[in-house]
This record gives sequence, C-alpha cells and structure tokens, in this order.
Amino acid sequence: MNTYPELYSLSLNRFSCRSYSSQPVPEDAMMAVLDVARLAPSACNRQPWIFVIADTPDEREAVAQSYSRDWIRTAPEYI
Repeated sequence: MNTYPELYSLSLNRFSCRSYSSQPVPEDAMMAVLDVARLAPSACNRQPWIFVIADTPDEREAVAQSYSRDWIRTAPEYI
C-alpha cells in the first residue's frame, strides 16, 4: 500500500540534471528552496544544515576547481 502517492511519484520521476540555464535564480525562489531544505528531518530534529550560496564568479570558480565537472559550470549559482 502506498501511503504517500505524490512523494512516491516524485521519487519515480526524479532525474539528475546535467544541463543548466545560465539565467540567475530569483532570490525569493532561492530562499524558498533553502527554507524547504532547512526543514528536512534530521536526527533528534536538530537540522544542523549550513547552506552556502556561491554566486560570484570567484566563488563559482572555487567550487568548480574542487568539483571538476564541465556541466556544473553553466549553473548560475551553487549551493
């Protein structure tokens, strides 16, 4: 029995994106995504998450240097 059909459907249809638009993500959309991630369950409900947004050319280059995949370079921001 599937108690959470919408979650199950999302899981079945997920994919790993390897092609990104270079268009910047609106700040309100980025904050909404981070807020949902912040609320994800964790051990003892501590949510020890720390998110860093790399959106300047220097920050993006530092991430790209440590994760050398060509596809990541097209993303306008990294989390």
